[in-house]
Amino acid sequence: MSALFLARALDMYLKEGGVVGFVMPRSIFSADQHHNLRTGQASRINYTIVEVIDLENVKPLFYVPACAIIAKKGGRMQYPIPATVVSGMLPKDRHKIVGLREAGLSFDQRTLYLVSVGERSAWDYTPLTTKTSRSHYYDKFKQGATIVPRPLFFIDIIDIGEELAIVRSSRRAIERGEAKARQLAISQRPVEKAYLYAVLTSNELVPFCYLQPSVAVLPIEPQRRGYALLRSDALRNRGHGYTAQWMEEAERLWEEYRGEKKERMDIYGWLNYQNKLTSHDPSAKYRVVYSRSGTYLTAAVVPVGPRSVTVKTQTGDVELELRDTIIDNTLYVAHVDSLEEADYLAAVLNSSVLDREVKRFQTKGEFGARDFHKKPLEFPIPKYNSESNIHKQLAEFGKT
Repeated sequence: MSALFLARALDMYLKEGGVVGFVMPRSIFSADQHHNLRTGQASRINYTIVEVIDLENVKPLFYVPACAIIAKKGGRMQYPIPATVVSGMLPKDRHKIVGLREAGLSFDQRTLYLVSVGERSAWDYTPLTTKTSRSHYYDKFKQGATIVPRPLFFIDIIDIGEELAIVRSSRRAIERGEAKARQLAISQRPVEKAYLYAVLTSNELVPFCYLQPSVAVLPIEPQRRGYALLRSDALRNRGHGYTAQWMEEAERLWEEYRGEKKERMDIYGWLNYQNKLTSHDPSAKYRVVYSRSGTYLTAAVVPVGPRSVTVKTQTGDVELELRDTIIDNTLYVAHVDSLEEADYLAAVLNSSVLDREVKRFQTKGEFGARDFHKKPLEFPIPKYNSESNIHKQLAEFGKT
């Protein structure tokens, strides 16, 4: 909206050569939706940005990082742009009314460059010297599965038998969910152990490794190159009536409490949104994952296949074997068959070099830097080459 207001003001209120000052969210530095603003692409007008005033280091100010731009109607965008970086602490009780002379702020004159990688652009105070071709792995990484609402799938284990487990909706999932999460809770009941999976989310991911994943009931079974999604009637036809009953209760709760945006999609369509669940490949050997958002880019290698976890039950800690580790939509995932290639990718994705370069293109909100999505893969991470000494050394670092 801020970019549209600026373009409208330039169009309606300025004569050719007229100048306007506009307070903007600092997301115009890097957010993808502001690419046209940064490159001067407006449909009805030409303009140049004369100066940028960077207010990120002024505290307190607004709820999100802010800046101001001075723009002139006419001409063509040219870089670099002069920038004034303002820093300082304002008195909390008077920060909205204190005069500029008594604010005690510092002003640093800098130069702002337009940096580009792939189809993305950003403003930065340092020119970009990295090559700007997309990684070989760009199309191989996909966002993980939308396993929500979490109380319908994430579970606590009450007891474990030979073929069945007594489970209920995860208390953690309920407490961390939206206000209506308590209404989505499924009470204690048995399910077949064949449908118990580990689910890895960004909460468990740390550089190069991860904490114990959560446990979930998922109506899927492995096929050759993916998973088949089983509705309650299909589960019942396989003789797995307990999991069928769990999913029938999940269907009922979903129908009752889903929002308007999801009313055209049943619980199975939402669980497997864009095939993000069934595209998990059980025939691969490793999954490489990295965080969708956060202050720092974080990655790890996750083996494909059964895994044992320690779960707390009413009778004490018990070892439980889960069928596979499914990756949540808070992470991006790629499937590889070589451990050396997986370790190589983990080394590159965890590197301070890539993290530093990607930060130029990260948006910032009230709580700091956030989304990565596929921005790390806009950089030229090459395909692993087992004959390259550098690649082999990176793989060894990743393994270590």
